Order: sequence, then C-alpha cells, then structure tokens
Amino acid sequence: MRKAMTLSTGIDPLDRKLDGGIHPGSIVAVVTPPEAQVEPLLVASINRRPTHYFTTVKTEDGTRRQLDRLADEPRLERLEHVGIEGALSTILSHTESLGDGHDVIVDVMDPLENDLSMTRYSTFLSDLSQCLLDTDSIGLLACLDSGNEPDNRELTLTIADYVLRLVPERGSKKLAYYLEVPKATGITLTENERVFKIDLGRDVRIDRSRDI
Repeated sequence: MRKAMTLSTGIDPLDRKLDGGIHPGSIVAVVTPPEAQVEPLLVASINRRPTHYFTTVKTEDGTRRQLDRLADEPRLERLEHVGIEGALSTILSHTESLGDGHDVIVDVMDPLENDLSMTRYSTFLSDLSQCLLDTDSIGLLACLDSGNEPDNRELTLTIADYVLRLVPERGSKKLAYYLEVPKATGITLTENERVFKIDLGRDVRIDRSRDI
C-alpha cells in the first residue's frame, strides 16, 4: 500500500509550500542556470536518505569533494560517472534494486536529453518512474537553463511530477535567487506561492546529525 506521506526536501520554505515535502515515487526536475551552485538543492536531504548519485559530465572525485563540503557524512549508496553512451541502461540497472525511500540523482540531464530519440528517452523516464513508485523513492534530475534548450527538455518537464526552477535575482549585487515551483502535482499553489526568494546558505539545511 502506498504511504500517504511526504519526504522532506531539506529546504524549509519549499517544504512548507508543498505541505511537508515531496511525495514518494516522484520525479523532480531541478532547473538551474549553468553558473548556479545546484548541489545544495540536489543534496539537501542527503544525510536523511540513502542516495544514488549518477553524473554524466562531472568526475566522481570532483563530485565527491563537492558533496563532502555540503555534508559531513553524505549517505552515498553509490556515486558513479555514467557518461552519455550507455548511461540509461547503467542508471536503470542500479535503480531496479533500489531500497525503500532512497534518492536517485542524475547530474546533469542535458547530454541525455540531446543525445537520445524521444522514444528512447520517454521509455527511460517511464522505467525510472516505475522504479521510484515501487520503492517510495525520489528521483532528482538536474537540468541546465542555458538558453539552448535540449531536444527532449519539454518531455522531461512534462513527465516530472515536480519542477523546481532557480532564477537569479536581477539587479542584485550578490548572488541571490528566487525558487519557482511551476509544477507540483497534487498541490494547489497560487501564483504568489509559486515564487519565493531563497538563500542557498540559510534556507537549504544539511542535517549533519545523522538522526534519520
């Protein structure tokens, strides 16, 4: 029986907007500018739930260093550079044996969105969604908002249950952002509730207590 609960995003103001967090079994598209530090949004819950982290363009060592700066003891079940060729089968082969309540992170999706036919990419997202549903897990897909949209980006946003978009604050003298929630399946949000200012250092909390 599906759990009637939510899992914390680790982002306090976002959890409040979403009535506690993300529903298990969901795909979340996290859309950010290339210059933004996306890792805090992706791994805010990394000390809360075991995480399987797949990177397409970043090295494993570089990714691990970034994660170690964000969390004392990140709960990494797997960290793997999957590249582009064969990435889909590699990711699915591991997610098919997910434990209950795990997080799956793919960083970044852009090469896969560009390199694959719509049919193959749609099948991948459908298979991933089923794995997440079967295990009450969450999948976070990092997508770059570079102005040059990949061929299958619209498909990513259509299939995703939640879409989070990080938008730089125009005219700000320091690095400041708004977080938009253009899509949250099952949640009713007003236009004003869908956009709020976010401080990546203050609002995105990393639980270092390991009290899961």
